[in-house]
Amino acid sequence: MDGYMIAIMLACFFLLIKPFRYFLNLFLGNDQPLLYKFSHIIGLVILILFIMLIIDDLTLQPIQKLASNQNAALYLVSPLMMVLAIYMTSLFLFAKEFLLLVKKYKPVIVPVLLFTSVFSIMELINKSSELFSTLGGTPEQPGSTIHELPWINAYTTSLFFNGHLFIFLTSLTILCAYPFLSQKEARDYTIN
Repeated sequence: MDGYMIAIMLACFFLLIKPFRYFLNLFLGNDQPLLYKFSHIIGLVILILFIMLIIDDLTLQPIQKLASNQNAALYLVSPLMMVLAIYMTSLFLFAKEFLLLVKKYKPVIVPVLLFTSVFSIMELINKSSELFSTLGGTPEQPGSTIHELPWINAYTTSLFFNGHLFIFLTSLTILCAYPFLSQKEARDYTIN
């Protein structure tokens, strides 16, 4: 790992501490309306999708030749992971509060989220098998285009950071919020 990558990781970490605290305070408190919190979730979704689009644009297609061992998309992975951490934490706290309002729809929501999770994983597996067959195999297979490169390289970066993974993580986060809804919270909850 080169010095630029370490510098970017450290800069992202220190730059995102304050927004992380802001989102935690926003979603842990009950003083803001649900719509205000939802708008923050949408803002994070837009930011994450924008970063994923840039990563996808910087990822080489299998027909392109690798000019050097540099992967420009890797510089966006660290900020994306940190923003994803903020998003998933905020979504978990938001989902706990939102699911209390719509708990009568639980018989519909849970199967939809399970289906979405399974569908997105199946799409990830399908995309990865197509990509690796086009590249002639995985990094461990001699004769492949990416032989002896790391798993996350200039050809595979968008495979590990894409919309299907984002949908899977979103569904999983909302599903994980269900067990944390206690009966006491459900009884004591009042709509703001």
